[in-house]
This record gives sequence, structure tokens and C-alpha cells, in this order.
Amino acid sequence: MARFDENAQVFQKVFSDFNPPPGGILRLAFAPGRQRLQITFLNRVISQPAEIEVEVQDGKITPVNVTLTAAGTALVDRKTKSLGGTAQGQYGVRTKIRSNETVMYGVTAVADPPVAYQIKEQMPYAR
Repeated sequence: MARFDENAQVFQKVFSDFNPPPGGILRLAFAPGRQRLQITFLNRVISQPAEIEVEVQDGKITPVNVTLTAAGTALVDRKTKSLGGTAQGQYGVRTKIRSNETVMYGVTAVADPPVAYQIKEQMPYAR
């Protein structure tokens, strides 16, 4: 996930992890005010990241529901390098390129109205 930095005019990472958060719920703290967020996934092929603007209120939580939807297929190239004989018969670095077809996803994000702060386990979305 990235947040838009008005001064630099770019999205800057605020969370990045290959594994999903425990329980599938991620909470991030932002200063009150309008926040522009970009959401993507590291372990999926994404057609384009979701972008959403949320109003963060002091002492409240603004739930954002993120959905992945299959949006077709894509070819993913994987390069592997190894040492050994090359096609010219010399010893060197060999590179193999393999293409695999994989599912491509679209990402959507929808913000719910802000709710009073509670610990994560007591929130309606955690049940």
C-alpha cells in the first residue's frame, strides 16, 4: 500500500509484505484529513493498482474493503541463471527464460463510513 505525498507528487510505500496480514485485516495509522491511497498485491499479477481517497477522522477508523477479481490472463517470464557450458561450448553464465500463463486480477477498493475506534477483534469486520 502506498500513500500519495503531496510535496513529492508521488506515491510512497507505507506497507509492503509478501504475506497477508494475520486474520486478513490490516490497520494503518494516518493523520486526520483526506488521504489518497494506492493498493496493490506483491504476490499476484495486477492489471492496475486500486486508488482511493478516504477521509481520516481523529479517533475513528475508516474501513476500506479491498476486492480482487479475475480479469483475464497474462504471461509471466521467469529468468534463471546458472553457471556451466554455453551454446558456444565455453564455460559461462546461462540464462533460461520460461513463460507461464497466470491469472491477472483487478483490484477495487471501497471505503465505509468512519466508525468509533475499537480494538480490531471487536470491530464488525473482524467477525
